[in-house]
Amino acid sequence: MRTYEIKGFWGFILFTLVSLSLLTVIIVVPVGATWITWNAIVGDVCHGPIIAFWQAALLTASMAIAFKIIFQPQISFQIKKVKSVDPTDKKLQKFKGQDSSKD
Repeated sequence: MRTYEIKGFWGFILFTLVSLSLLTVIIVVPVGATWITWNAIVGDVCHGPIIAFWQAALLTASMAIAFKIIFQPQISFQIKKVKSVDPTDKKLQKFKGQDSSKD
């Protein structure tokens, strides 16, 4: 693990600028791309609604959550084969007898 030492005021300014640059690249660029793409395709080509930047942020967040749910599911389903049922089984005959008596 690396440790970085911030020395003095200019070190703090540099750290702040690097942090804001990373924030811009990670958050603002994808939201801006979604905003421009939506307005270009839906707004201009399809004559649909034009969205604001904050709406593009919500759209980007919902797409990111949907992609995480689709491509990294936490729920797994397992399909197991059922053993073949013996028609002479006493429990099965008892169950069939109770079912037909209700009719």
